[in-house]
Amino acid sequence: MSGSYKIITIDGPSGAGKSTVAKLIANKLGFKYLDTGAMYRAVTLYMIENQVDIKNEEEVINALNKLNIGFDSNYRIYLDSQDITEDIRKEKVVKFVSEVSAISSVRRKMVDLQRDIAKEGNYILDGRDAGSVVFPNADYKFYLEASLEERAKRRYKEELSKEVDISFEAVKESIKKRDKYDSNRKDSPLVVPENAIIIDTTNMTIDEVAEEITDIFLNKKTISIFDINSDNLRNREGIMEDNNLSNEQERNEFLKAVEEFGEGDNNNSYKVGNIVKGKIEKFDDSDVFINLNYKVEGKINRSEFEREPYIGEELEALIDSVDNDNGYFILSKAKLDKRRAQFVIEDAIKNNKSVKGIVKEVIKGGFNISIMGYQAFCPFSQIEINKGIKDEEHIGKEYDFKIIKKKGKDIVASRRAYQEEKQNSNIETFLNNLKEGDIINGKVKNIERYGAFIGITEGLDGFLYRENMSWAKIINPKDIITRGEERAFKVLSIDREKHRVDLGLKQLENDSWVQFIEEYHVGDIIKGEVTNIKKFGAFVKVYDDVEGLIHISDLSWNSHVNSPSDFVKKGAYLECKILAIDVPERKLTLGLKQAQENPWDTVSRDFPVKSIVKCKPKRVLKNFAVFELPNGLEGICDIGDFDWINSIVNIKDYIKENEDIDMVILSIDRDKQRIKLSHKHLKESPWRVFEKEHPVGSVVDGIVKAIVESGAVVSLENNLEGFMHISQIDLPKGANLEEALKIGETYPFVVREVNQGKHRISLSRKDYMEAQTKKETQNYISKEEPTSLTYNPFDNINN
Repeated sequence: MSGSYKIITIDGPSGAGKSTVAKLIANKLGFKYLDTGAMYRAVTLYMIENQVDIKNEEEVINALNKLNIGFDSNYRIYLDSQDITEDIRKEKVVKFVSEVSAISSVRRKMVDLQRDIAKEGNYILDGRDAGSVVFPNADYKFYLEASLEERAKRRYKEELSKEVDISFEAVKESIKKRDKYDSNRKDSPLVVPENAIIIDTTNMTIDEVAEEITDIFLNKKTISIFDINSDNLRNREGIMEDNNLSNEQERNEFLKAVEEFGEGDNNNSYKVGNIVKGKIEKFDDSDVFINLNYKVEGKINRSEFEREPYIGEELEALIDSVDNDNGYFILSKAKLDKRRAQFVIEDAIKNNKSVKGIVKEVIKGGFNISIMGYQAFCPFSQIEINKGIKDEEHIGKEYDFKIIKKKGKDIVASRRAYQEEKQNSNIETFLNNLKEGDIINGKVKNIERYGAFIGITEGLDGFLYRENMSWAKIINPKDIITRGEERAFKVLSIDREKHRVDLGLKQLENDSWVQFIEEYHVGDIIKGEVTNIKKFGAFVKVYDDVEGLIHISDLSWNSHVNSPSDFVKKGAYLECKILAIDVPERKLTLGLKQAQENPWDTVSRDFPVKSIVKCKPKRVLKNFAVFELPNGLEGICDIGDFDWINSIVNIKDYIKENEDIDMVILSIDRDKQRIKLSHKHLKESPWRVFEKEHPVGSVVDGIVKAIVESGAVVSLENNLEGFMHISQIDLPKGANLEEALKIGETYPFVVREVNQGKHRISLSRKDYMEAQTKKETQNYISKEEPTSLTYNPFDNINN
């Protein structure tokens, strides 16, 4: 960020106090607060409640696209307008949040969202990668840490306040597992961000931590705060304001001694408190004897020597007392070193100078350092910028330190502060000599999905954006560069104030895109290699570092393309047609089917409607099946077009594996690119056959299959069914249909109607009975003799 708009990040493990401290600081500074950890817990809650399979990348991405996370002014978090502030702290969420947070797509989505929210500035963020990944160039970066025991106590107390039934050991074990998971995950592991100020909050209150960070931000403190809670530092409060290393009396005594010693070597110079010079003439196990001239000897306790003394060695010491009985001056080298060290330390603080110090031992929280005999404390976090060796390996080594705290006799030193100052000086010199367009060497330090950090000088990384890696489309930066490799880069831009350098890799090579558009044009046929296959299409490399996309709709003239992989394979070479060239966007659109003859132009000629075609089964679905015609096009046969009688069948019963099947072309719609097929039309409609054999008015035998309220269902030949309406039978008064017709019995019926379109046959028992009665009457009349009583002499006339 620039100007007055700042970004503050606070990282650290679970239970270090990040969220509470961040909220306090936000209120103090008037900043907005963004709880990144709460965002990951919100995602976890959503995944749990919606039963998302977090092992399924597609399901996870679909879920992320539906998320709607927000915060109100009281820092409460909402998911789809529902307050979930308490829900995300529940055990079911805590148990899985690390696993969900480790998913690459989740981290990418959250990082993008966090950057978008905080891009306007004046935001404070807390999390586990806020300063290392989300805002690596934040104006202020802090890292809070605390002992596992302390963090577990805090979380346990929080759970008890919510009346959660959980043991302290369970909380402690949960945090321990979370630490391990966060530190070892592949994407954005929990690390101390580069140049972050480390604060150990183990023995601090929330207010104390917030105050320290606020003071640093407001420039009330001029040096990093860190590890101020270890037992060694508990009494080392205050910072560089106390520059009085000794009281005024002690200072005057020392100056007086120096002044007197400068007057010359005379007997008056040998007073208690004065500085004398001499040579070692002998030593034993307890004392070292010094020849001070004038036949005067002094002795120093052997314990004051850090190394083995040697005869003839010249040294200076302070007269501590006089042993009149034995005629010795009791000297002290340590007290002289201490006095001199006081002035060196005071000058170092006042003028921001470094001092030499020897690492003596490893103690709780850090190291015991000897600075000219003065004992100082250096926390673990301040022994070096980037931890390179084990703690014990520092013992006995002399380093340059900065004095960062002093109160009374307590001194806190930092080698890291010295290294950072020297490093910043080197960076300033490096940047002042660097120019845009320079070719420099760099080492790939870290690779992210959006680019890579390149070490270009000690303490300074340049950034290589993904789009500056290659002229070709980059799917994964790791395909272009490798972590740890050293290579040349071109300097694209320099921001000396923010210590930012943008680098380019592709700028070292010619732009293949420019050469491509000079050689090829829309409509050209070009050959290329399939490099990647996605759901929406396939990418084809047609030129050095130039790829084009064949959209799924341009793979085949067949409209039923379910997957590009059904038509093309990675590594295959194809001939494609250039459909479009977007020069500004550097996008190339290709077509595979356009490079081939369109079979739809000749399908009606090759396969006329009603013709029989051998087809290859492709896919069987619930209500239809897809078949491939000899020309590669696909047709569909609905479930109702397999059998005349049964509209619902098991399609697989009609298809044999690896065998073609005869189908009839029902219709061809070229505009919609649809072909309808039928298997049942290989045979004539059974209703048409029935009508030919049993025209309307003819008699047919049928078996009563079922009796319903409106009539009777009758089984006919060839699995056909007819229906006799109740009006088509004469029932005696008071009788019902069940009495007139018996299920399972065969009866003759008259065919009243055959409806080919509706596949319906109407029958009549009434017509049959009337015809039968008429026939019997006619037969009877024809058999009567003229002498019968029924004889009518006028019949012949009437007839």
